[in-house]
Amino acid sequence: MKLEGDDPLFPGFDYDTGLLPPGSPVQASFTVAASGGTHVVAEVAASGSEASPTLSGLPNSGSVAVSGELALEGRLVVDLDGLPSYDGPIPGIENVSITFGSETPFDPFSIGTTVTTRADIPPAELPGIPLPGGIPGTLVLAVGAGSYLEIAMTGELACMDGNEARYAVEIERSGSVTIDPSIEIEIPILGTQTFDIPNFDVPLSLGSTTLSMTAAIGGFGAKPTKGDHVTATCTGGLGGADAVGGGGPSGGAVSSSSSSAASTSSSSSATSSSSSSGSGGAGGGPTSVGCLVDGVCTIDDDCVCADCDTDPACSDPTNCTDDNVCDPFREGCVCADCATSHPECLN
Repeated sequence: MKLEGDDPLFPGFDYDTGLLPPGSPVQASFTVAASGGTHVVAEVAASGSEASPTLSGLPNSGSVAVSGELALEGRLVVDLDGLPSYDGPIPGIENVSITFGSETPFDPFSIGTTVTTRADIPPAELPGIPLPGGIPGTLVLAVGAGSYLEIAMTGELACMDGNEARYAVEIERSGSVTIDPSIEIEIPILGTQTFDIPNFDVPLSLGSTTLSMTAAIGGFGAKPTKGDHVTATCTGGLGGADAVGGGGPSGGAVSSSSSSAASTSSSSSATSSSSSSGSGGAGGGPTSVGCLVDGVCTIDDDCVCADCDTDPACSDPTNCTDDNVCDPFREGCVCADCATSHPECLN
């Protein structure tokens, strides 16, 4: 079956340069509009039975892809001797856009592992725009070097809830786009004069969201020989008691997406906030899976294991329940409940 979902690429985006440069007889301002999304797909298989199910991520079946577009609106102010004065919009700039995209494969579920996809936006001069208001000249726009957008996706949770499979990932956005504008005006007697407008960086580092995807389990087949296998149930909801790789005590803000064996649909209602990833879930009584000493903190390790000492979730004091009972899977040695009582913390 396929777990699939979409997340907005630019939540809360708003950018306006204001008039630049101050005090100049030729000024311009630019407003940037952004659209696009992140699309995540993971192929999974259910095996065993409804009473004792296993959910497996199929190797190399996942992909995280981004596609986006930046569009501009502009205002021009000109007050030069020998030319008509102008203060108004720049017609035609709405036809100029900057598009980008990227796609990276991954192995589901990648719990605690970050997969990045990066769209480098090459330097380029955009089509010139004739100036309005009877002013002889051109607005010149160029994309500056070093422009990019990057998405870092980290698996947070994989579990089953009855006949439903669930997979949650954290999506972190970073990047910026540099725009280099200038205005060329034909001035009587003097000829063509270039008025430089300060370049500006459009920030695309817009925080993180959690995308939650679900799909109906249509049946149970043979367990795949390869891939990530989980047997966790989603009791308690996202980040619940037995969820593998839950997002901390509160579960964080999420976008949700659902699909069924017969049809696939997705909806997104993301909010901009960050949530931590790691091996621990949230809620429920003490659990333990032991320690797999391989230098990596995974779902096969308790939070108290040495491999998880620096894991973001396991080393976060806000994940401590402080109930005088050490829950080794969800609480690390940073927690008072485990620091003085669990053998792994005493080593």
